[in-house]
Amino acid sequence: MFFDYVALTFLLFFITFFFDVFYRFLKHREITPRKMFTFKKGGLFEHYIIVSIVLIIIVTTQLLTGLSPFDDNIFFRIINLITFTSVSFIFLVFILVFIFYFFMVVYAKIRKIEDRQNFLRTHTHRIITSAFIIAVVFIGFWLIQGIIELIN
Repeated sequence: MFFDYVALTFLLFFITFFFDVFYRFLKHREITPRKMFTFKKGGLFEHYIIVSIVLIIIVTTQLLTGLSPFDDNIFFRIINLITFTSVSFIFLVFILVFIFYFFMVVYAKIRKIEDRQNFLRTHTHRIITSAFIIAVVFIGFWLIQGIIELIN
């Protein structure tokens, strides 16, 4: 059970880190590379307070109700739906951004655009915003389906 909580903790740090990266990009339109394995701003462990609160809620719920977040029950299904949906969203955004950049590079080669770096730089925000919109719609439908399955 200890290793299950350790894995859940790292998964929550992963989710909060990438949601913070996405938030900062949408707010400031830039991604600033920083040291990843730090508690400082921009680090993987920056949101240790949020992760700690979520873990305290999970452990308290387990102690009060007796439902384990790692056995097959409703509590496990809710946690699994939230974490799996979040990780799927992050993965889908990165895949879509990669695909869109690939097509933009191919388009720039076909059109023989001389300054490809500037061309890609001018379209970066549109590429990432489009990937976000597609991912939100796709994952939104998936989340609705998951909620319907939880209810039934």
